[in-house]
Amino acid sequence: MGKNTPNNWNFEKSPDKYRYNEGSSIEDSQNPVWAMEDFPKNSISPTHIPCGYWFDEPGGYYVPPPPVYGDVLSTGWNISYHLGHSDTLERTIFEKILKSNVIYFSHSVDSSFVILNDNTMYCIGKNHVGQLGLGDYDDREAWTEVPGLWKSVETSRFTDTTTSTMWTIALKTDGTLWATGDNTFGQLGQGDQVRRNLFTAVMGAPICQSIHIGGTNFIAISGSAAWGCGSNINGSLGFGPGDVTARSTIEKILYLSSSISIKEIRLGNSFTMVVDTFGDLWSVGSNWQGQLGRGNTTNLLGEFKQNTLIHGIEHITCGQHSTVGSGGVTLLIKQDGTLWHAGDGQFSSNDHTAKRLLFAHQLTDKTFRSVNVTGNHNAYAVTTEGELWVMGVNQNGQLGLGDKINRTAYEYVSSGWDYIKSGYRSAFGIKLIS
Repeated sequence: MGKNTPNNWNFEKSPDKYRYNEGSSIEDSQNPVWAMEDFPKNSISPTHIPCGYWFDEPGGYYVPPPPVYGDVLSTGWNISYHLGHSDTLERTIFEKILKSNVIYFSHSVDSSFVILNDNTMYCIGKNHVGQLGLGDYDDREAWTEVPGLWKSVETSRFTDTTTSTMWTIALKTDGTLWATGDNTFGQLGQGDQVRRNLFTAVMGAPICQSIHIGGTNFIAISGSAAWGCGSNINGSLGFGPGDVTARSTIEKILYLSSSISIKEIRLGNSFTMVVDTFGDLWSVGSNWQGQLGRGNTTNLLGEFKQNTLIHGIEHITCGQHSTVGSGGVTLLIKQDGTLWHAGDGQFSSNDHTAKRLLFAHQLTDKTFRSVNVTGNHNAYAVTTEGELWVMGVNQNGQLGLGDKINRTAYEYVSSGWDYIKSGYRSAFGIKLIS
């Protein structure tokens, strides 16, 4: 194949010809996990880091230069040093962490991880159940390297300070899965419920391209197949109708692997949402707040169902308070950039008292590039121009507005943002260098 420069590309005439790809061959670009049509609308972010762009016609292949990332900043609760500043001072505005060249980050209640552009990984914060994976139970007050070369890492978000279900799962650059920390529901994939304090390879896991974490479970993507492990409350892993049994070893999710071409997948505490390559929405699991957006509060016990009431979806995020049965919410961005909400009314810019059983349009005068919702009633949305808008609980300054006042409507923070990841009472965000 020949090599092309960006000037040879005409996205406007035939956007369906182009595919986002992290593989190294044209075959990989057909993998629906990485197929992202209409490239100009897809932001480069810590969760979408490109290696190449293929197009499905004679002529070639172009590898763009690596994206240039700016600072990673954090705000909010900081009792365990996990904001990454080597102190325990709360922040009410976003402040740069003491690490540079970050390409991926994740944080939970009181521990955090970053991966740098050389694929080294560092952690900081609480380690009382071994969630940092360093072979001990000692907390870390400064960034500490985790041996190995890593691609991505996820920590449990849907947990509060009263629980011990802190755990971490990470993907190495060779595609192998590793997990550490609490193992109450078998989510570490070791065939038991014994906690680990050292990153341990998930037994029987295939080579994977991505990992997606819930409260005490995860789904990993390998090629076009999905594999699940851990808790399975209300059948949230989608193993089949009526199947609500937890798994302590990783298992292929047959229907999700064979019948849905996955573009994006997100897990709440006990529900799962999938966007397919056609922009349609699929869901399974708990629905007590109407967070599945199907017009009712009926749980989908183990069986993925398509939502025929909404189409043209680009990105999705799931959130929920740590207590099962409270705060279930889904926020999504359509392909036209509009922001939509279903579930817990506290996340609605329209009516905060009622459950949203159907998806409702939010901030109707704006378009968005990314959105994230947490396990403690906070939402963070970044417009296509890079403006950060936030709403929700703010008792520790986690909204980054300079105070600790809750917001019942979206409020502007600042500009220049790419993506936010929120945890319990804190948030991390990344900016791109213009």
